[in-house]
Amino acid sequence: MVTNVKSLSKTLKKRNYQGLTVNTAILEDETHCSGIAATLNRGLRNVFS
Repeated sequence: MVTNVKSLSKTLKKRNYQGLTVNTAILEDETHCSGIAATLNRGLRNVFS
């Protein structure tokens, strides 16, 4: 799954869509369940910063 995320991130950055900023984080210490809250938290901080 990590490989897929890295590949998607690389592809999106390479396409250089106008107005799109790609931030990728691999959450090493999170489980499938705890990752949801961490992802939501990071996503909201990126959108509103």
